[in-house]
Amino acid sequence: MIRKHRILGLLFLFCILFPYHTFAQDSSINDIQKQILAAQEAEEEYEEEIKHLHLETELLEEELSIIHNQVREYDMKMEAISKQSHSTQSLIDEQIQLVDRLENELDRKIEARETVLHYFKERARVLYMSEPSYGLLESVLGARSLGDWLHQTMSALRVAQYDHEMIERLGDINQKIKEEKVKYKKELKTLEEGKETLAILEDYYRDLQDEKKDYIIEVQKEITEKMELINDREILKEEAATRQSKLKKELENKKRQVANAQSNLDMSQLEGGTFIMPTTGRFSSGFGPRWGSFHNGIDIANQIGTPIYAAASGRVKWAHYVNGYGNTVLIEHLIDNQTYETLYGHMDQISVRIGDTVSQGDYIGSMGNTGFSTGPHLHFELHVGRWNSGKSNAINPLDLLQGG
Repeated sequence: MIRKHRILGLLFLFCILFPYHTFAQDSSINDIQKQILAAQEAEEEYEEEIKHLHLETELLEEELSIIHNQVREYDMKMEAISKQSHSTQSLIDEQIQLVDRLENELDRKIEARETVLHYFKERARVLYMSEPSYGLLESVLGARSLGDWLHQTMSALRVAQYDHEMIERLGDINQKIKEEKVKYKKELKTLEEGKETLAILEDYYRDLQDEKKDYIIEVQKEITEKMELINDREILKEEAATRQSKLKKELENKKRQVANAQSNLDMSQLEGGTFIMPTTGRFSSGFGPRWGSFHNGIDIANQIGTPIYAAASGRVKWAHYVNGYGNTVLIEHLIDNQTYETLYGHMDQISVRIGDTVSQGDYIGSMGNTGFSTGPHLHFELHVGRWNSGKSNAINPLDLLQGG
């Protein structure tokens, strides 16, 4: 009994003293872990910024696509307006030719009418000058016969009627030409006004197109700037990831140094125990009944990131997350033809893989607070034989650590 208390006292003394031996190493490890966390946060921030920049770039590209479609639409409208303008100009040219033709025709008709009028006037004057100056009675008495007089009179009347009709007909033709000229001039004015409207529309769409093209240049410039920012952030993210990787390697080296320092400690104080302590810290819970159930291991509490080591040489069977245990490592050992298995629960990081062969004191991961845990600690189990869900093979680890 005295021997057992002595051993327990030595164990607690070991757990208390060991952190002071490794204080500098733990401090260095904590600094590296902080740097890793800072690098990881920087990498995540850069990744988030890259995502936002990609989203903004996609929105700008969508906007650019819409603007390009608008420019193409303006091109089509301007092309249609240009065709309509050319068609209208053709009609205007035809209308101008028609008006010119009517003006020329009217000038010819007026000239012809004036010629006819002049001819009629001249003929009337000649007839007047050649007729004797006597009245109706003299003309009747001077005729050879009444029939001759009537014939002469009717002929004169027919000539006068014909002249009058010719003058009227020429007047009607001239009036009709004038009316047609007015009509075609009105149509010409309408066409010219239509062409002016088309020109205004074409200028309007051209201004819109120029405005959109200027905006396209601005958007393309903004997209280029976003892409440059993305490239810069990708470089910074890669640098943060590289730094993180280097720091993790440095951390592993530091932990191995601590592990080697621990494995080289004089374990004679444990009176030849088969297994070594897997970590440093204080005992927060022992093996046995607890809270109305049975605790199948011991709990050793310390801060997150405290190194954990293989309690004995063996082969890794588990190295993954387990419900309740959180991140867990299970190692199989063969000592004096007896199979043992040690379980390490609630770990923060796991540094071994299933199938790995480890030596006693090798670094296998760090202390954490994963799974059903009330604070950072290592839950350590020792089984004589295979681990099973009923934990029927579990024994108090301190029994073997004490040498039985």
